[in-house]
Amino acid sequence: MRNLAPELKWNEIALCMLASLLLLSPAGSNLILVFGGNYYPELGVIFIYLVSTAIYPGLGKKVLAVVRTPYVLLGFGFVFIAAFLGFVNNDVSPAEAYGISRSFMACCIGFSVFRVYSRSGGKKTLSVIFALATFTIIFSFLYNVAFLSAEPKRPYSLFAIVVISVFLTFRGSVFQKLIWMVFMFIISVHSGFRAYIGYSAVLALMMVFSTALDVIRIKSGRLVFSVSRLAQVATVSVVFIFGTPVFVAGAYQWIMQDESRYHQLIYKFEEQYGEYKDGNVDGKLDPRIDMNNFIFSRFLDFILPNGFYNRSDYSIHSVWGTERISFDASSPTRDGGFLFMSMSFGLLLSAPLMLFMYFKILVVCIKNGIRDSVVRILISAVLTGYYFTSGAMFTVIDMAFYFGFALAAVTSVRPLAHFGNLGMIRNNERHRLHLGQLRSHA
Repeated sequence: MRNLAPELKWNEIALCMLASLLLLSPAGSNLILVFGGNYYPELGVIFIYLVSTAIYPGLGKKVLAVVRTPYVLLGFGFVFIAAFLGFVNNDVSPAEAYGISRSFMACCIGFSVFRVYSRSGGKKTLSVIFALATFTIIFSFLYNVAFLSAEPKRPYSLFAIVVISVFLTFRGSVFQKLIWMVFMFIISVHSGFRAYIGYSAVLALMMVFSTALDVIRIKSGRLVFSVSRLAQVATVSVVFIFGTPVFVAGAYQWIMQDESRYHQLIYKFEEQYGEYKDGNVDGKLDPRIDMNNFIFSRFLDFILPNGFYNRSDYSIHSVWGTERISFDASSPTRDGGFLFMSMSFGLLLSAPLMLFMYFKILVVCIKNGIRDSVVRILISAVLTGYYFTSGAMFTVIDMAFYFGFALAAVTSVRPLAHFGNLGMIRNNERHRLHLGQLRSHA
C-alpha cells in the first residue's frame, strides 16, 4: 500500500481500513453495524468522523467543502422530492425512502469528492480513495469466503474494482498490474455474476493497452522503445500465456464442484448465448428487456417523476399512467440504473442528464491524447453496461460512493493521469504558464 500510495501515513491507512470495514464493505452492512435486522451506517460515519477529526482537527473544513458543493445540494433536493412523491404515490415507507436516499446521496458525495479534490487536494485524496477501494475489496473477499461460501452470488463493489484498475493503470508497475488482474478475475468468478467477468476483461484490456504505450513512445517524430519496460512485459507475457490455462482449468473445476455455481455461471451463459445467437431476444431471456421496453413504449407516462419505489416492488407502473407490468422475482429499482432514474426522477431529468454525461466524455476524448481517451472509453463501457443492468449504484452505499467517484473521473476535463502523476502534471502546467508569461512580457 505504501509503495502505491506513499502520500499516506500509517495512521491514515489504518483510518481508511476502518472506514472501508464499517461503511464500504458487506462486513459492515451485513454484520458489524446491523442491529435489529437493520443497517445503521450513520453510527459508523459518526465514529469515523470523531476519530478522524481528533487526529486531524482541520478535517471538518474538508468535509464541509464536499458537502456544500452543488452536486450534493442538488442531490439532496432531488432526493427530498423523490422521497415525498414515493410516500404519496407509491406507498413507500419513511424507512424505505430514507434507505434509498442515503445510498443516492453517497453517489453524490463520491462525485463531489473527486470534483473538489482533483483540483485542490490532489494526489493524496486519490490515494485515500485507492486505499478505501482496496480495503473494500479485501474485506468483501474475506466476508464472502467466511459467510457466503455456499451462496451462488456474492457481493463485490464493481466500481471499487474500477477505481483500483484506473489507479494501477497510471501508477502501478507491470507486475503489480499482473497481480491485480489475476486477483480481479478470481473475485469476478467468485462473485457468481457473469457480467463481472466481462467487465474484468474490459478493465484488463485497459491496463494492457496502457502498458503497451509505456513500451512504445513517440519522441521527436520517432518511435522509441523502453528496453526495461519491454523486458518486464515479455516476462509478464510468458507468465500470462502459461498461467492462463492453469487458471481457467482451476476456475472451471471450482465451478463444477457446486451445481448452483455451474447453473449461475455456465448454464445461464450458454442458454443466453444460444438465445441471442438465434435472435430470440425477449423478456423470457432477461426480464430487464421487458422492463426497459415498457419504459420506452410508454415514455409519456414516465416523463415526470414518480418518486421512489419500494425495493421489494416487482412491478413497473406510473402514477401518470394506468398500465402495470409485474415480474416474478425482479425488482425494477434493483435491476437497472436507467430504470431507477426514469421511474423515480422522470425521463425529463434522467434522459438529458445521461446524454450530457456522454457528451462530456466525447468532448474530453476528442481533446485528450490516445491513452486518456481509450481508458476513458473503456471505463465508460463498464459504467454503461452496469447502468442498464443493475440499480445497485443508487441503492447500495458502497457501490453508490465508488460509482459517483468513477463517474466524476470519467467526465472530468482533467486528464486521468491524475491517478498516477498529479504532481508532475501540476509542475508542467506551472512551467507552461511561466513560459507564457515570459513570452508575453517579451
